[in-house]
Amino acid sequence: MRMHRTAMLIIVFVLVALPAARTQPADPYEPTERTLLLDHFDTPFVPDGKLMTSPEVITAADDFVGGRPMAGAPEGPPGEFIEGRFGMAYQFHGMTAMHYPVPGNIDVTAGSVEFWVRMGYEPIHPSEVESRYRNQLFLHVDPPGAAIFSIYSTLKNLCVGVWDQRRQLAAYVGTPSPWHEGEWHHVEVRWGRQLELWMDGERRGAKDWIGLFGPMSVDLAQSQIYLGSRIRAGDVESEFAVDELRILGPGGEQVPPYPLITCPRVASPPEIDGALADGEWDGAGAATGFVGLNDNRLVTDQSTVFVAHDERNLYVAFECTDPEHRPLEGAFTDRDSAVYQEDAVDILLQPGPGTFPYYQLVANCIGTRFDTRLFEQNGRRADDIEFDPDWTVATSRGDGRWVMEAAIPWAELEGRSTPEDGESWRVNFCRDARQLPPHVELRRDGLPRR
Repeated sequence: MRMHRTAMLIIVFVLVALPAARTQPADPYEPTERTLLLDHFDTPFVPDGKLMTSPEVITAADDFVGGRPMAGAPEGPPGEFIEGRFGMAYQFHGMTAMHYPVPGNIDVTAGSVEFWVRMGYEPIHPSEVESRYRNQLFLHVDPPGAAIFSIYSTLKNLCVGVWDQRRQLAAYVGTPSPWHEGEWHHVEVRWGRQLELWMDGERRGAKDWIGLFGPMSVDLAQSQIYLGSRIRAGDVESEFAVDELRILGPGGEQVPPYPLITCPRVASPPEIDGALADGEWDGAGAATGFVGLNDNRLVTDQSTVFVAHDERNLYVAFECTDPEHRPLEGAFTDRDSAVYQEDAVDILLQPGPGTFPYYQLVANCIGTRFDTRLFEQNGRRADDIEFDPDWTVATSRGDGRWVMEAAIPWAELEGRSTPEDGESWRVNFCRDARQLPPHVELRRDGLPRR
């Protein structure tokens, strides 16, 4: 959920067939509207740990305006500029890396990264290669903690891997790469609905995987993008050249798998009376398109969710339609009883990066509340059922529909302050009903329900 003062709603449901092959780039890349970072490496300099490349497209971070080559060992230079696939390229030597600023230069929801690479030694016989060169680490996105996204070579195979916060391999795609010293090869990795690995214009493998880091939330502001060795975090030395580094954002077949909803700031908050009065939610963000929890198909009994906020509260409303006019079930009246087994709606909120904590707030059709805080304990998900925020709920029933309105104070979510303009949260909106064919859920970002 995106906190923003401007009303905007983007919901994308796209299914496309991905081509198995495409033409390799025959010329240097040209910027497009999707281009987030584009570095041609065509402005050479003598690396000194301070000078930077001059990308054609980049979002600078203060005086961090390009790729900065860094050496991990004082006795050797971090690399040099050489003749490239197009114009100049950068050759990495030894324990060396090139860092780029992260914010604005990569979108973890969907996109792609591509570059040309040339090995600086003969990799076809790994047993003859010095151990420090047995792997080559091409590109990494490295957030705080143990999680990391990496494109690398094991000499026999080109690979892309994602490791989680326990440093366990969570996603992997690999392909044989019978490369030889001095050959230029094109590498591309795409993410969004799948993690795809492309080599020399052919898609070599894919894995079902959401975004760049799957279910993990990462703090991009504290992350790193770099080429080459993981200085101070490994002993793999680099001996390869890179040309034409390009990172693209969402677009085409690479789109976020979950819809985005903007949560506008409103000057006049809605009255929480369960009525959905005319004009009351006109300035709110709205979304519909609920799908089955298990079959991912649009359901007949659709709902519309409205969201807005002000300095004090998050406001949420559900309008739940019922074309068959079936009787509603709502008998539980005690707080934290199993209201999710009746006609009810769920609001799951995850304010910060990481998997935990997040909050599940449920109200049945007569306004009985269930709430819990989900957190990590000894490596497992745990529930704090004693978590009882002071949030307001009102419901109403009509002909073929029922309505729930809620006001959730920010301070009741463990003392949180009002979100900043542009801040992003993860959220699920769900609808429960015993008599519907399946339970239904509009999934925002894959938060597991209780």
